[in-house]
Amino acid sequence: MKLVLFDDYRPGVLVGETVFDISDEVELGRSGQETMVNIITDWDSIKPELERKAAQARGVPLASVRLRAPLPKPGKIMCMAANYRENTDKPALPIDGFLVSPEAVMDPGGTTILPPYDFAICHHEAELVAVIGKKGRHLSQAEAMGYVFGYTAGVDVSARGLWGRLSKAFDGFIAARTLRRHGRRDRRSAQAPGKTFGRWAVAPGLQHRRHRPSNGRVP
Repeated sequence: MKLVLFDDYRPGVLVGETVFDISDEVELGRSGQETMVNIITDWDSIKPELERKAAQARGVPLASVRLRAPLPKPGKIMCMAANYRENTDKPALPIDGFLVSPEAVMDPGGTTILPPYDFAICHHEAELVAVIGKKGRHLSQAEAMGYVFGYTAGVDVSARGLWGRLSKAFDGFIAARTLRRHGRRDRRSAQAPGKTFGRWAVAPGLQHRRHRPSNGRVP
C-alpha cells in the first residue's frame, strides 16, 4: 500500500493512478507531518479500513492532485555515506553516517535552487529511504527490520566541494514522493546488500536552478 499527502496535505492511498482520500479514516494532525505520524502509529488498527476505502470508494486521478512529500518535516534524517556496491569491486567502507536538516525536504515536482556559493559540481542521486516507524536503540541486525515502517524513493542533492556534509543540507535538497508500507517481500529484498531493492515508488523528476542574487548575477 502506498500512502501520500496531497493538495493541502490531506492523507491518501495511491492505487495505480488513482488517489483515495482517507481523511475520514485517520486522525488528522495540525500538519501533514503530524497526520502521517498518526497513521504510522495507528497502522495496525486502521489498515483494514484503509484497504476497504481503496477497494470501494471513488478516488480521483493522480494527475488532478498536487502530491506533497509523504513526510514533509521528519524529526530526523539520517544519511549513510557511500552505502552502495555498484561500480566498485572494493570491500564495503566503514559505517559513516550524518544528519541532514528536515528543511531540506521538498515536494515532488519542486525546484531545487542551488546555493549562491562556489562549488565544484552539483550532483543528484536516487536514494532508497527507510522510514522508521517506532523508537528503538541498541538493536541487533535481526531486530532492525522490525522497526522499519516503509520506504520511499528519494533524490539526494549534493553541492560538491562546499562545506563538507553541509553541502547536502540546503533547503530543497531532498525530494520524495510516496510512502510504501514495508512487507515480507520488501524485507527479503532490503536485506541483500548490493542487490536491486525493488520498485518502492517512482522517484520524482528533479529540476534545479541557480540562486540569482538581487544584482542579477549568478556566481
